[in-house]
Amino acid sequence: MFLADKRPTIEKRNAKIDQLIGSPQFIKHWTLKWSDLLLSNSKFITEKGSWAFRNWIRRAVATNMAFDKFVYQLMTANGSTFENPAANYYRISREPKVVMENMTQVFIGTRFQCNQCHDHPFERWTQRQYYELSAYFAGVGRKAGPVKGEEIIYSLATPTDIKHPSTGETIPAAFPFSSDLDKKNPDPRVRLAKWLTSSKNPYFAKSIVNRYWSYLHGRGIIDPVDDIRASNPPSNPPLLDELTRRFIANGFDLKRLIREMARSETYQRSFRPNKWNDDDSLNFSHASPRRLTAEQLFDALHVATGAPSRIPGVPVGFSRQPDSRPRRSRSDFLTCSVGRLVKAPANANAAGDVSLSQTLNMINGPTVSDAIIHPEGRVEKRGCPQRARDDKTIVGDVYLAVICRPPTEAELKQGVAYLAGVGNRSEAAQDLMGGAGQQSRVPVQQVTRTDAPPAAWPPPALESPRLGYGSMGLRGPRTWGVRTIDDRTAEMMLNAVLEPASTSSTRHPTTESAKNASGGTSAPDAANFTWPPSAGVSTPVRRSPGTRSRLVEGGD
Repeated sequence: MFLADKRPTIEKRNAKIDQLIGSPQFIKHWTLKWSDLLLSNSKFITEKGSWAFRNWIRRAVATNMAFDKFVYQLMTANGSTFENPAANYYRISREPKVVMENMTQVFIGTRFQCNQCHDHPFERWTQRQYYELSAYFAGVGRKAGPVKGEEIIYSLATPTDIKHPSTGETIPAAFPFSSDLDKKNPDPRVRLAKWLTSSKNPYFAKSIVNRYWSYLHGRGIIDPVDDIRASNPPSNPPLLDELTRRFIANGFDLKRLIREMARSETYQRSFRPNKWNDDDSLNFSHASPRRLTAEQLFDALHVATGAPSRIPGVPVGFSRQPDSRPRRSRSDFLTCSVGRLVKAPANANAAGDVSLSQTLNMINGPTVSDAIIHPEGRVEKRGCPQRARDDKTIVGDVYLAVICRPPTEAELKQGVAYLAGVGNRSEAAQDLMGGAGQQSRVPVQQVTRTDAPPAAWPPPALESPRLGYGSMGLRGPRTWGVRTIDDRTAEMMLNAVLEPASTSSTRHPTTESAKNASGGTSAPDAANFTWPPSAGVSTPVRRSPGTRSRLVEGGD
């Protein structure tokens, strides 16, 4: 255990970083990230093609393939989309202009689509350069393969003409800036791939370093990461230049790049600012709080609760089938459970706005509540109901699991008292896990009574601390931003949006009706409820059996 390790902090932290880099979770995360960036989608390349493409990306991540080699293979891919999965890149985007725009945004951090209709008004890029670069992909041919759903990618003997929209002139392929690389190779994509991945390319390595910095810090040294231009300079040019130099010198090694960034003092800074840097958002003087992605949140939920993840069509504990047979994807399930967002390719780390259905599903839906009450989860398996362990240990485990820190003395005292004072200790421990999640988001002085509706509509957007698993708003008072609402208020807001013309609904039965049907009461048990809570303490609320509302079954 990290806390029990007696080695110096820097030594055990570096060891933990080394352990995490290359772990199955690391491979899974970056496979998903690059699948999003490269627009992998079964809608365009079939289920079999999608999983073949993702497995190719996964092997590249797992073996730490040099990034220049990864991109070169992608750009020059030919053959069957099933046998050479990298060729699926040209099946996803079929128009030369679309392929070019994705390539420039992802691999050189430049928005070339801005000069499609005219010369860029503020930058060096011209309209002609847009079509010159698109011409490299005009020679990509496609034909049906012998297997259903398969497509063969090949190079056309005579590329399709790319014409200037104003003059009608046929535009030959050309690099956007001078290059002394091989220009005689008959395959234009090979010429492009050599130029693109060259260490002499002023944008390739720099854009990837900047992109990975943004993934770890929440903001790029140049931000946005896909808008590298003279009028959008880096916030710290020497830092970006040095990281780029090292990345090239180390053979485009992504794991080494991540390791260097994660070991830095900058990455390890707290997200809590001080009086000197409270308004700083450019210089990385403190960490930037940001929401977890849907995939991270789903995994964090099951790590925190100890419950095995369950995705339809996939064995328990797996995020994919052991074989390559098509099945309902992890992404499809996340869309239904926590509302996975459709993301632009160059900005695949964007969390987007919080929707009502996503929020209510997180605070009152089955994805979270089922994980907490799972018989193999942390609460049940650790012996809470049978007093197999002392209450202090149980409270400490819950806080470490959910918000990654030990409880304060006040929190420990409150948690122990709550466990001891409730007849059903299993339910009490589940409530405690839900209540612990409030600590990292809700300042006590800003909490309202649970019988008071939110003062403003819409409620404040949810924000999660960096690297935290907490604030899931589970059982007990419902956390929404910095305000607490009860189940009935949450459902009233949901029905106001989904069914504004109806005061009752068979599709979304009210929490009150569910309580009455179960023989419970809508009011909390006075013996187990105090208000207001002590300073710095989250007070769980005792709820009657059978009242776990499932207001939202899917995302929007």
